[in-house]
Amino acid sequence: MVDGKKTPLASAPGDSGILFIPEGKVVHFSLTSADTTHGFWVPDLLINSAMDPGTTGHLDLTASKLGTFIGHCNVSSCGRGHAGMSFTVKVVNQDDYLKYLSSLK
Repeated sequence: MVDGKKTPLASAPGDSGILFIPEGKVVHFSLTSADTTHGFWVPDLLINSAMDPGTTGHLDLTASKLGTFIGHCNVSSCGRGHAGMSFTVKVVNQDDYLKYLSSLK
């Protein structure tokens, strides 16, 4: 959530989602899992969190650099397809982020 606006991301094996976030703004993540323990790990942004089924975890991030970064599930015991559980985080400037939000409407 950024400035009170939700931007969901769902990622499944072989279907890498793209998460857009604005540079320099606090982004609040609510993390859940539908089936087993999964991870939310973006090494280049120094974020790492685990998600347990039936619970909601919270994570705040302020990205300080523009760019495209790859995220992964970091819990190798989550099961079949683990190696394909990835997503992309694009950190963009505020104008590009607002354009992205407008494109969702």
